[in-house]
Amino acid sequence: MISSRKSLAAGVLLLLAALLLPWGIQRFSSTPREESGAAPAVGRAASIRPPTKLLAVDPGLPAPQLSPHPTGSAEHRAWLRDRGEALLDLSWNDDVESLNGILAELSNPDPEVRASALAATLNFGSRDAIPRLQAVALATEDPLERKNLQDAAEHLKLPSLTEVLAKRKQATGK
Repeated sequence: MISSRKSLAAGVLLLLAALLLPWGIQRFSSTPREESGAAPAVGRAASIRPPTKLLAVDPGLPAPQLSPHPTGSAEHRAWLRDRGEALLDLSWNDDVESLNGILAELSNPDPEVRASALAATLNFGSRDAIPRLQAVALATEDPLERKNLQDAAEHLKLPSLTEVLAKRKQATGK
């Protein structure tokens, strides 16, 4: 029984690492010259993913927040960092408005905001997010991002530890 818990924990950690690794590499791979706001190094310009088109927004969700700063600017990077932190903060709440605020950002045109929203959705841990994750996955053109969204939806379908323990308690009658 202990080995199955360890396997489950290892699987969850592996899934989170797989979902967040592309975002982390992109976020932390900039050079000090780029952080200072100077022009990107030659050869790096092609690796910076520009914002994509805005995905269809669910009418029950607020509109995603867009950066007021030019893409690639120091202000834009600071805004992205602040927006990611705000989404993570929302993920610790247990209310519908916070979840809707996070889910709205899954259709943000900026891939870094979408990655932050996906991480916050997993942290929030509500199964209510599954239909939105699946809908956004169907509308996403990037195969890696689509897979990450589908994996997140599958992860949220897994039973929680509380549910497993309650089921075990019912089965044993203790």
